[in-house]
Amino acid sequence: MHDPAYARSFPKPGAELSSSVIRTLSTGAGFVSLPRRVTLARLLAFSGGPLDSPSFPDRNLHTDIELAAAAGHAAPISSGSHAEGFLLQLLVEILGHKWFTSGSLSVSFRGPVVEGDELTSHALVTDVRTTPDGWSCKMDVWCENQRGDRPLAGSVLISDSNQ
Repeated sequence: MHDPAYARSFPKPGAELSSSVIRTLSTGAGFVSLPRRVTLARLLAFSGGPLDSPSFPDRNLHTDIELAAAAGHAAPISSGSHAEGFLLQLLVEILGHKWFTSGSLSVSFRGPVVEGDELTSHALVTDVRTTPDGWSCKMDVWCENQRGDRPLAGSVLISDSNQ
């Protein structure tokens, strides 16, 4: 569930992430997005090729029910970067523009996301440090579907230097 305290504690997307905000990030703090449904319309827009192509949509595992079934999937599967985009949205909401200038993400794709899945993005602060040169924050991150599976998981590092 989306924690209403989250919106009160952190800057709006694109706002300056100040050292006072970083101090509010504490080990064990968790953030959860609202669920996002993976729809066939999203899959077509994301993986169907150019919208103005006479052959739209491209036939592939991400857009075609028959091809997905032939590969053993119950429905078309989402590309990995689709779920990653949902996770990145949460990171930008938490970290503002600092995500773009000082963040790094390492993820692994652990299982398929299929049409109809609802994904919720999660971030858990595992370490926050202030150093003579600035600060750093580490988080464990993942996307979870309605079945409790984590098809995407990894870690985030964001740091800044006073220099």
